[in-house]
Amino acid sequence: MHLKVCGVRTMPMAQSCQDLSVPYVGFNFVPTSKRYIAPISAQNLSHAYTGQKVGVFQNETLEKIFETCQLVDLDIIQLHGQETPEMIETLKNELKKIKPFKIWKAFSVDESFDFRQLQQYGKNCDLFLFDGANPGSGTQIVNTSTLHDAISETQKLSIPFALAGGINPNTAAKSLDLFPTATLFDTASGVETNQEFKAEKLKQLLEILKDE
Repeated sequence: MHLKVCGVRTMPMAQSCQDLSVPYVGFNFVPTSKRYIAPISAQNLSHAYTGQKVGVFQNETLEKIFETCQLVDLDIIQLHGQETPEMIETLKNELKKIKPFKIWKAFSVDESFDFRQLQQYGKNCDLFLFDGANPGSGTQIVNTSTLHDAISETQKLSIPFALAGGINPNTAAKSLDLFPTATLFDTASGVETNQEFKAEKLKQLLEILKDE
């Protein structure tokens, strides 16, 4: 099981992810997020990490995303807002002017989530990320029939999926049992204590995922 550590915003955090061979890290470019990092700061941190770098955006303009991608050595664009399939297609075509980027689309899954919308995004998305109703809060994603419908739809579309929401050393093993077909787990608060990064928590989480 792969792991993505999101909300990387300090050099010690980036260096720990590098030293522990974390396959994906996320830089949060959403200005309202408590884990926001300015693109120029992310550029500096990106030099310390050689894995796959994910830029997280929410309802951002194409111009701003393009500008950030030119500044920061990103590999993947993760979209967390109300981005339409048409907008994503335009973005993917524009980004080809820099290099081929992968696009991950995140969805907040609650009882009102309509999994049928995934069909519209399948053409230009490389992965779907399913999060809880309050992304970034650390609240555990709920194992519901709606979530399983969404997972089933991704499998029909032959698109991998990831899970976020309360993934930490105490919940990882159970999450693996519940969602064995997930491609990766995405965590931020799961490697923090009082919103501060803790390398020991990251080590524990990686050990659990490796053992399984």
